[in-house]
Amino acid sequence: MRITPLQTISPITGASRTITDTLLQEVYLAPATAPFALSEVLRDRPAPWSESFAHAPDATLRAVSSGFTALAQAVPSLDPKDIDLTPLPNGRAQDHLRALRDLWTDVGAPPEPVATWAHVVHCSADAALECLPVVQEPDCSFATPAETALAQALRGHHGTVAPTGTATSPVGPAHQASGALGHLQKHLGGKAAQTSPDESVRFLGLRDPQEEAEYAAAHVQHLLEKGHISEPSEAGVLAPAEVGYQSALREAFEHIGLPLAGLPPEGAERDTTRETLCNILALLENPDTCIAKASLSLSPHMPWPREIGRKMAREFTQRGWSRTAASLTPDMRAVFETLRPTSTAAQVKARLGVIAKAAPRLHLDRLIGELHAGLADPLDWRGLRRLAAPKPVDAQNRERFVEGVTLLDENALPWRSVRHLVVLGLNGSAFPRQPGTNPFFTEGEIVTIREKTGLALTGRRHKISRGLELFRRQLCTATEQTTFLVPALDMAGGRLSPSTAFSMMAYLLGATDPADLVEDVHTLEDKKQTVSLCTVSPIAHDARPELPASGQLDLQTNLLQLRRNDEGQALPQSPSRLERLITSPLAWLLEELGATDQTWAPDAPDVMVKGTLLHRVMETLFPAGTAVPSEATLTQNVGTALDEAISRTAPWMQDPAWALERKGLLVAAREAAIGWADFLQRSGADIVENEISLSGAFDGQPLTGNADSLLKLENGTVLIVDHKSGKSDKRRVQMQAGWDLQLALYREMLKTSPPENLGNATSSPTIGTAYHTFADSAVLVDQPGGTVDGAETITAESSAHALVALREALNQVGGGCVSLNQESDADTMQAERGVSPYALDNPFVSAFTLPSPEEDIQ
Repeated sequence: MRITPLQTISPITGASRTITDTLLQEVYLAPATAPFALSEVLRDRPAPWSESFAHAPDATLRAVSSGFTALAQAVPSLDPKDIDLTPLPNGRAQDHLRALRDLWTDVGAPPEPVATWAHVVHCSADAALECLPVVQEPDCSFATPAETALAQALRGHHGTVAPTGTATSPVGPAHQASGALGHLQKHLGGKAAQTSPDESVRFLGLRDPQEEAEYAAAHVQHLLEKGHISEPSEAGVLAPAEVGYQSALREAFEHIGLPLAGLPPEGAERDTTRETLCNILALLENPDTCIAKASLSLSPHMPWPREIGRKMAREFTQRGWSRTAASLTPDMRAVFETLRPTSTAAQVKARLGVIAKAAPRLHLDRLIGELHAGLADPLDWRGLRRLAAPKPVDAQNRERFVEGVTLLDENALPWRSVRHLVVLGLNGSAFPRQPGTNPFFTEGEIVTIREKTGLALTGRRHKISRGLELFRRQLCTATEQTTFLVPALDMAGGRLSPSTAFSMMAYLLGATDPADLVEDVHTLEDKKQTVSLCTVSPIAHDARPELPASGQLDLQTNLLQLRRNDEGQALPQSPSRLERLITSPLAWLLEELGATDQTWAPDAPDVMVKGTLLHRVMETLFPAGTAVPSEATLTQNVGTALDEAISRTAPWMQDPAWALERKGLLVAAREAAIGWADFLQRSGADIVENEISLSGAFDGQPLTGNADSLLKLENGTVLIVDHKSGKSDKRRVQMQAGWDLQLALYREMLKTSPPENLGNATSSPTIGTAYHTFADSAVLVDQPGGTVDGAETITAESSAHALVALREALNQVGGGCVSLNQESDADTMQAERGVSPYALDNPFVSAFTLPSPEEDIQ
């Protein structure tokens, strides 16, 4: 592909224009190429790539389309009849070349813009509606044979004209600067003697593209303030053609108030409609995919307000379900109610129609038609997602104006000269970008095809040479100085290696390693810095941040009022939240504020998932008001109960990859169920209710929680049971030490506000609490529960210390005070309370941890 475009000068007005494909279509009245679906042409066509097309149609379609265009550009006559394969030896290269030629012959026209070029080449001069004399210029060594044929045809039709000042490119191929920069402008990509760096070139190392953009903006601002340039247009910026660089540059230059000339008015747009459709298809295939639910909630095309969508997304990612979604209006709720397991094409069409009606902003009707090709039984979900894949809309219409800082495009010639140029992204994949491997021909086969048939297919070496020459011409835009910015990392934190152009420049400047030329901008002396950096003195190793001597943060507000419902009332606290409060008030505060770790992680059968599944199994196997099942019945039904629990809670575990984990869970569920049945039979307890919601108050603080099971013993005692997935060791120590809080609060809630569906179950004055641990089938009953057959009774007051600590903590946070932890708290809590202080694992909490008193004394 040629680098310098053809230009023409009007013989009437003297105005110069670039000869574009659109201009040729207008002047030569080129017929519009009839659109055709290449995929349909390839579907039943015997070809060397037929098997690849059957397995990977999209990738094969892109490869064939690229090969088709490359072959058309390699034929000077732009006619497939002139491709002679007889000199080419039999083999792979000949088979692929024949298949591409036959495809061209059958289709009848090459792809655009080659079809327009072919029309011009085969026309006479009389066919042109106006005269387009071609500006005289040396032949471009990178032009394809088709481009060369087009240039020759235009010269034959219209003749040539001598170049004028306005007809030539604003930046010619010759170097404009002196010194080391001029040496690079003249010799980059070729062989030349080495020279030494001077003030005309600087190589500065920065962290990543974001910091590059900020530095580039500050550097241009510095040039203006110091008088090195008189106006912004005398500075230029050349950056890789990547969305990350464009958005970072836009933000950095807007921040300092300097306009960028050459930046698209709007960045590349996301295809949010298709993104939403992909999430809908994912949920029709598997309605329990929490990430897809969260993404759908955030879609701007959904019928609910954005704030509601953000709230639902947080709930889906944190809990797997959303209370807010359940409270939507019927029209809005129809979206989620429609997303049920789908097994037929008719169901997909019907449910997409319902969603289209419920979410009219999505304009789903026009996309449903595009899915028809893949809507067949049995459903091919992968194929449907491929048809619905987003298609990003690239930024268009770059705004070029006189006053702004000159932004140059990585893939185009510079459009005006500048005095100072800043080049970003010298480390990385740009300058030039490495071309992909030809899917049809090896480099050796390309050489053979050229030698035997005369077809000049473009190889990797040719493409790299063109990229280097384009970069050299872009460097020629600078007349005085160029600052090269060298990022160490990409935006994902990956290490970057020097680009090809950087390595070649390093050689021309006498460096054995490109890194030898780089100065770290953070370590420059003040006199060399182009901007004044505001640095923060680092904290010495093992030093501590300044914390209040009292060990408390005084926030001067009632922290129990932070979370409120729609009516403005404070939300009740759960036992688990209050356990966190007496362990670490700061960790409790962070959770109240929603400042918790939101790091995404793939689905995995961790402790929480396994515990939830075992709870579901127990609820299914031991329904309220029924007799205790026998061991044989439990063994027979536990597998079905586990499968149902997995389907409801963790459907991803149905995949064969989790077979071993499912087997282990089945064993654990069977042992836990048999142990629980044994306790129920020995104690004579009846199950009054499972998964019961409780509410009440403790010292005026509203409470809410869910108890796993409520039992009634033969003596009338009501026993609140909480199932735990671990062993009983730590729970026993915690209860004996008086630091159990959770079950004590359940007792308070049951006393304060007994649920109506319990009937007379709470008429007994005795309410006991117990833990049932799955791992060792132990049942630990507190002192009020009394002696229960099959259980171990803890004679100590299991919650005495915990309730005292809770009262004190509630008073403190109610008054706005947050007590900070000490470094010895973790060991103390484990040894004296039997508590595992997971809340202290929070890095933020650790950063605000006070030294232990022993350390202060030392």
